[in-house]
Amino acid sequence: MSAKKIVSILVALCLLVPVVGARNTSAAAIFADVPSSHALYEEINYIKSLNIAGGYNEGGKLLYKPDLLTTRSQVTIMLVNARGIAKVKKAKSSYSDVPSGSGLSEFVEGVTAKGLLVEKSTDGKFYPSLAVTFKEASLLIAKAYNLEFEKYSTYPVPFSGIKASDPYYKYISALYYSGILEGDIGEVKPNQYISRGLFSLLLARANSPTFRLELPIQGVAGPEDDDVIGKVEVTVDNLNVRSTPSTSSTSNRVGQVDKGTQFNVYEDSNGWLKVAYKGVYAYISKEYAKYISGETTTPETPTPEEPTPPTPGEDVKADTIGRVTVNNLNVRSGPGASYSSIGKLNTGDEVVVQSISNYWAKISYGNKVGYTHKSYLKLINQTSGALKNRIIVLDPGHGGKDPGAISESATEKAIVLKVGTLVKQKLEAAGAKVVMTRTGDTYPTLQDRVKITNDNYGEIFVSIHVNSAASSSAKGTETYYSVSSGDMYKEDINLATKINNQIVTNANMQNRGVKEQSYYVIHNMIIPSVLVELGFISNSDDKSKLVNDKYVSIFADSIYKGIVQYYSN
Repeated sequence: MSAKKIVSILVALCLLVPVVGARNTSAAAIFADVPSSHALYEEINYIKSLNIAGGYNEGGKLLYKPDLLTTRSQVTIMLVNARGIAKVKKAKSSYSDVPSGSGLSEFVEGVTAKGLLVEKSTDGKFYPSLAVTFKEASLLIAKAYNLEFEKYSTYPVPFSGIKASDPYYKYISALYYSGILEGDIGEVKPNQYISRGLFSLLLARANSPTFRLELPIQGVAGPEDDDVIGKVEVTVDNLNVRSTPSTSSTSNRVGQVDKGTQFNVYEDSNGWLKVAYKGVYAYISKEYAKYISGETTTPETPTPEEPTPPTPGEDVKADTIGRVTVNNLNVRSGPGASYSSIGKLNTGDEVVVQSISNYWAKISYGNKVGYTHKSYLKLINQTSGALKNRIIVLDPGHGGKDPGAISESATEKAIVLKVGTLVKQKLEAAGAKVVMTRTGDTYPTLQDRVKITNDNYGEIFVSIHVNSAASSSAKGTETYYSVSSGDMYKEDINLATKINNQIVTNANMQNRGVKEQSYYVIHNMIIPSVLVELGFISNSDDKSKLVNDKYVSIFADSIYKGIVQYYSN
C-alpha cells in the first residue's frame, strides 16, 4: 500500500513525529486511552502483547499515557524486555541513585553491561526519572538493534534539524535507512524530549518488519554504471554536493568538492546533474561543471563503422519512430556515453529508430545517423501493433513478508499479483516483452524493483497497488507519477492518465485523479513510470470489486488498454 490516510501525532514540546498509515483494526482496546481509532493503536498493543511495556491502573482503568514523556528507567525496561537482554544482579550498584536490590537495578545493570547507555554520568548517577530526548532514543535503538550506524554516518538524510557533524547524526540516519523513521517529516528536533507513544512507535518498527517503513535508497543499492549518461568535471572549488536538487536550504548539503573532481552523471535536468557521491545519488549545479568529451573510458562495444547517412530528402521507411521526451538530448557517434556528441535533440523531435541494443538506439534524422539513450525516446511502432517488442515492466506491490493493505482475509499483495499476472498475459499476446518484478509471493525490495527494471532495459514501468484509509468512506482509483527527469514527467502524466481513465470508466470507480508523489519506485526511474492504486480495500464497495474475479479481470484489461492508448498516440 502506498497512499494511505495518514495521521499526524502531536507530542510534547512540538516534536515533529512521523506519520502513521491506517491498518486493519478489529481487536478490543487494551488501554482506555488508546482506542482502536488512535494513530498508534497497533504499535502500542504490539508492545503490550510482548510484555515490553505495561500501563497505569488508575480509577479502575488501564492507561498507557502515550503523551507522557518517557524516562530513562522506562526506556531501559522496554529495551531489556524487547531485546531479551540478561538482567544483572550486583551486590553493589553501579549508580548511587539506583539502589542494589531494587526492581530497576537488574535492568539498569543489564543495559550497562551491554553498553546501552547514552553517556555515563560523571557523578555516578543514572538519573532514572530524567526524560529521554529524540537523539538519545535514536542512539539506544540503533545500538540495541545493531543498525550499522557507522555505515550510515556519511549517508545524506532528507530532513533538516541535524548536521552531519553532530555525533548523533549517524544514529538518526540509521533509523531512517532502516525503515524506522520517515524521510518526509521535514525537521527532526534531536534535543526535544519524546513521549511514550513515540518511543513505542520507533521500538515497534525496530522490533518487527510488520511495522517497518518502505526502505529508502542505500549505498549498496545506489548508482549503477550501466545507467551513466555522461561524465563531468567540476570547474570551481568548494562546490556544494546536495541530497536534493535545491538551494533553498543548507540542510540538504552532504559535502563539498573542488575543481577537477569528476562525476558520473545519471540525469541532467533543470540545471542540476544527478551524480554518484560516496555510493549514493546526489546533485550538483550544472553551472559549475562541464561535460568531458572523448572520455578515456574504453567502450564495452567497439566503435562502429561510420554509417552511411541517407541522401537528403530520401524517404526512409521506418518500422519504429522515436519521439524525444527531453531537451538537449545528446546524439553520439557510438552506442555509449563515452562516445562524442555529434548533435542535440529536443522534446518533440522525431527520429527513425534503425535498431536497439540494450539502452542504446541507433537513429537517423535529417542527414545524420547516430546513437542515443532509448529511455528518452517514446518508441512508436509504425508497421506492427503498438506494443510489438516494447519492454514493459509490471510491479505487483508488496509480497512475501509484506502483505500490504489487509481487510479480513483479503491482502493487497495477493490482489495485485493476480491483476498483474493478467496484465502480463494480455501484453504478451499483443507482442510486448513483459518483465515482472515478482511472479509469486516473494518480497523484492524497492531497490530490487528499480534494479530489475534497469537490468532488463525497461521502457515503461507500472506499479500496481491497493489503497487503504482510516475512514471507510474513502474510495476510488488514483494514479501517481513523480517529477524526477525534467520534461519526462509529461510522459508519466500521459501514461498515468490513460490507465486511470480506463479503470474509472470500465470498473465504474470513483475518479480520485492523477497526482504527483515521489514514491521510491517511480521517482528513481528515468523511463515513464506510474503507480496505480486500484481502489480502497477499507471501503466495502471497492473491496467487493477488488476480491471479485470479474472485476480483477476488468482492472487488468483497463491497465492493458491504458498502455495501448499511451503507445498509440
